[in-house]
Formats: sequence, C-alpha cells, structure tokens
Amino acid sequence: MKNLPYMFLAMLMGWNAFAQTPDENKSDENKPNENESEEIANMEVLEPDWFLGQNLPKVERTVNISTAKTTRPGSILMIIDHRTGKPFLDAGFQDYLGLDSGGLKIGLGLRYGIMDGVDAGFYRLNGTVEAFDTYEFDARWQFMNQENVWFNAALRAGVSWFVQPGQDAVGAFGQLLLDRVFFDRLLLCAGLLIHSESSNDMKAITDDSWSMAAVISTEVRITSWFAIDLETSMNLAGYTSKYPVFALGFKLLTYRHTFSLVLSNNQYMNADGIVSNTWRGFGDMVLGFQITREFNL
Repeated sequence: MKNLPYMFLAMLMGWNAFAQTPDENKSDENKPNENESEEIANMEVLEPDWFLGQNLPKVERTVNISTAKTTRPGSILMIIDHRTGKPFLDAGFQDYLGLDSGGLKIGLGLRYGIMDGVDAGFYRLNGTVEAFDTYEFDARWQFMNQENVWFNAALRAGVSWFVQPGQDAVGAFGQLLLDRVFFDRLLLCAGLLIHSESSNDMKAITDDSWSMAAVISTEVRITSWFAIDLETSMNLAGYTSKYPVFALGFKLLTYRHTFSLVLSNNQYMNADGIVSNTWRGFGDMVLGFQITREFNL
C-alpha cells in the first residue's frame, strides 16, 4: 500500500480543480486581469465553441493519442498519467482495483506552446518490468486549420531516450495527424505513427525493432464540463503484439484543467508503447487516471 498516499495526492490535485466552475474560479492564476479582459472577449468571439474556447482546455490529446491542435502559445501544459499493472477486475478491495498491486506506470509530461501552431513536449515514463525508463522529446507543427480548409492537420516528430545504467538507447518517431470538430461537440481524429524502436513488456531482443500503427480517436462533449474519449492504436507493420491498444476515458473539464478516469488494455502511454499493440485482451483491462493543467507564463 506504499503507493496510495502519492496516488491519492495526485488524484486530489485533479479533483480540486473541479470544486469550482470556470466562471466561479476567480482566484486561479490563469484568470485574465482587467487589462486583458477586452482582448480575451475578442478571442472568445473568434473562438466561441467548446473545443477552442478561451476558458476551457484545448483538446491537444484525447487520452494518450495526440490531436492536430497544439498547445496555446506562451503556455505550459502539465500532464500526469497513472496506469495500473494488474487488471482491475482481478484486483478488488485488497488491491484497490489494482492501484496498490505494484507495477504502476507513471507518466509525467510538459508541453510548451512556442507560437501559434507549433509546440514542443517532454514526457517521462518509468520502467517496471523493463530495465529502462523512457524520456520522450517531440515537436508538433499544425500546418492546416479547419477554419481555412475542411480539417486540421499536423506533423509530430521526436526521439525516445531509453535510459538504463551503462546501456542507453535512442529511437526516433514520426506521426501524421488529421482531425475535425463537428457541431462543437464531436472531435474525430486519425493518423499514422511510426517508431524505430517500439517497446512493450513482451518484446524480445530478437524481435523487429520498429513498428507502424494507425491511430484513431474521438472525443464526444456531452456538456461543456464532461466528455467521453475513445481511442485505439492498431499496428500495421513491424513488431506487433496480439491486440490493438484501446483506451476509454471519462473526462471532467474546467478552466484549463482536465481529470480523466481511464480504462485501457495497455499500460504504456508514450509513442513507443502505443505503436506496438498489446498482449492484453479486453478481459485484462487496467485502471488509470490522467490530470492535465495549463499554466500561462
């Protein structure tokens, strides 16, 4: 049970953001001051919908699959991911649905909006059965916008640094992302992801080093403060496990914050881990949660 205090603290950070509604959260450091109010009002006229509105989180990811939308210029997005190792159906009260069963994957990330349409990110995922921790560095460029054409399009590229004592390794990845928002309530996203050094907990040294997958995701905005996310990554070539990666998220949204309760058949939350499929079937679903919070510099 040694993991529980840390996990409860992280979850409390997420839930605390929802104690107030976006309109009531007047004390948040991200709230515009009086001098900015006219500029913000103008932005809200240009971006009135739920997905792009000034006061709500920008949908730059569903659960762990990126969208074509980049982080707001001049802001930093913090990402906290937790994913259990033991299937929650096999881990009842004794292991708190797997949260205290060991083998917990913890992802910590930051993204910075460099300019409109360009951002860069860092993400760390700890090793469990692996001998290495993974550090991911990437940049994303949105080169098409649905306000001007029919859809959004972006390219994302980066490197994964696999860190272990005396035997580090590096891999590269690239991703094409296409998406569109319909009726201010539905986001549909599709893309292609390729990684030169994919990984999961069943991969052997004799297996192909690279993997390529098609990614599909959606977010359905039920209300302005609640959404359901669904995503899958389906391996097309290279190293692969038996089942496509699947994740379902129930997301609460408030002023530039999100908290998602996640069910998935995969522990891995970074590019090298979602591209290679998973050995887990739907009967081996694990529990997780994700917190995002955006800060203005």
